[in-house]
Amino acid sequence: MAPLTMASLSPHTFGATRQSTGSVVPSHHILPRQLWVSKKNRSGCVWCGKSFGLFRHRHHCRLCGDLFCKDCVVYCTTRETSVKVCRLCIPTIDPACQPNNPRALPRRRTTMENVKLLDTIRCVEYSNTPKERGTSSVRTTVTSSSTASLPNSPSASELKAAILPSSSMVATLAHLLQETADTQATLAVQTSSATHMISAHGAQIERLNQAIARIEAKFWEDCGGNAGSLSDDKSL
Repeated sequence: MAPLTMASLSPHTFGATRQSTGSVVPSHHILPRQLWVSKKNRSGCVWCGKSFGLFRHRHHCRLCGDLFCKDCVVYCTTRETSVKVCRLCIPTIDPACQPNNPRALPRRRTTMENVKLLDTIRCVEYSNTPKERGTSSVRTTVTSSSTASLPNSPSASELKAAILPSSSMVATLAHLLQETADTQATLAVQTSSATHMISAHGAQIERLNQAIARIEAKFWEDCGGNAGSLSDDKSL
């Protein structure tokens, strides 16, 4: 298979039809739906900046959970089905591709942090599954029988409770991830508002300059007329 390049992922090449790649996404990298960015927090595509609307729908990237338009996602395969992956996350599964959109580069670090955080959450969830608890019980029985002669020896379950995070930490990590997404959305809105305000002030200043220019022109025109009248009076 030819290596996947960012040139092949331009909006001109996959704007009209569903685009897919040969890249395979590891199932454990798929972000759970509850960690996706809320649709109300994004008014436009994170990659190209185009506004969502009736003819430009929102699409969630399954790796970072953020929202993109149809032109900025491709379909990659997993063991079970195909999933949508944004152009920013493609390099995480195909290092040959590098994003060429400068406005999206600061978000690259956040995407990688989301994947690492997801791995941490899954490790904690896996450690708390019934299967793992059953294995832990067997280990505890074996450990207890083999160390019965040792007084005050901690059991395997006690050691596990001491070193593994509780289920509340999973909820805390998910909450922090959502707060990060909300903060990014708030900053984007504030930046947009500031840009519109600066543009409005610039237009107002331009109108004032034009008004001043008209007043000056009228002033000098009146001065020229008065000077002509004085010359006529002196000649008489």
